[in-house]
Amino acid sequence: MTVGQIAMPTSENTIRATEASGSRPRPSASDSAGFAFAIGVAAPAVIETVGLLAGPARGTAVSLFTFFLFTGAGIGPVVASAAAPYGAAALMYGVAGAPALGGGLVLIASSGRRIR
Repeated sequence: MTVGQIAMPTSENTIRATEASGSRPRPSASDSAGFAFAIGVAAPAVIETVGLLAGPARGTAVSLFTFFLFTGAGIGPVVASAAAPYGAAALMYGVAGAPALGGGLVLIASSGRRIR
């Protein structure tokens, strides 16, 4: 190992080290608190933004956003558990691929329509 790898380990080195030792990284209490704080700050801001962009359809837009938010929160742990045996790379490709697939479907659905 070089000094740079010891001082600033990359995620690949971290994954190799945890796999070799058989241990798994555990989040600390401050990690959990920071995560909860970030969600607590971001969620109301996103809901407000969705409502502002929806205009007169504010109630429908906020309801749909909340539905998809909680659906994702419920399905996320199940998908992560199912992808765990395939490694972190498979999970990350899935996380990156899902929005890309959704964006592609939106583009296909809106092709030929004029959006104002």
